[in-house]
Amino acid sequence: MTAITPLAKENAVTQIDLDTARAKRDSATAEVTASKANLTNQIAAVKYTIEKAVALVESAKADVSQAELNLSYCTIHSPINGIIGIQQVNAGNLVGKNEPLCLLPSHNPIRFYVDFNISEAYLLEVTKGGRAARKGVAFQLVLSDNSVYEHDGTFSVADRTVDPTTGTLLVRATFPNSGGRLRPGQFARVRVAAEERADAILVPQVAVQELQSAKYVLVVDSDNKVSQRTVKVGDRYEATYVVLEGLKPGERVVIEGIQKVRPGMVVTPTLKTGGV
Repeated sequence: MTAITPLAKENAVTQIDLDTARAKRDSATAEVTASKANLTNQIAAVKYTIEKAVALVESAKADVSQAELNLSYCTIHSPINGIIGIQQVNAGNLVGKNEPLCLLPSHNPIRFYVDFNISEAYLLEVTKGGRAARKGVAFQLVLSDNSVYEHDGTFSVADRTVDPTTGTLLVRATFPNSGGRLRPGQFARVRVAAEERADAILVPQVAVQELQSAKYVLVVDSDNKVSQRTVKVGDRYEATYVVLEGLKPGERVVIEGIQKVRPGMVVTPTLKTGGV
């Protein structure tokens, strides 16, 4: 078109040739415009398809998340470790908001707390001279079958106040429980050596009598003569008393037939193994 226009001005080409050239030019321009528009439409269509596919993927991801959430509601997980109890509902039962499925007390396999009470008098005894709650002392746990638990426990904490209704103080000891032998609510007795007494004199509890708030024993001397001796006793140890005053090592006391024996009588004693 650019080359034919000067020729038309010089009348070198006919008007028909000029019009034909212009028509071809306009047709080509229209085709280019149409092609550009078609390309723009195709690009827009591809972008729409991509965006639609991305939206479908996100929707599918949301469906997967919802399905996983719904599935998680079908499986109940405990937030703590422990030994589960007997189930309280069965499959198909309708369970309310605050209705438990089962009981799961918190259970730490490494350590276990044992709570017990000590008397106010015992508290005063063990804290005498500033010996308050010695953390290095070993606690023993006697189980319900009278067997001694194989691991010693350690002092954990003591309550700050004495219960005025019982006159006792709550104490807690910690025991290792790696084997899982200890269970929540289990009954046991705790024993601890609060004081060590070298060469202590022990007398069977059955030998100690009480008269007007004073304790006494019947002693057999070297001539097998019986006399009454007032004694001062301390703590109990198994079936015996710790004698603080009134007896010497090797002295003999009456433990059987006490009702028949009177001070001043001469008896024929029989030494019982384990006696004083």
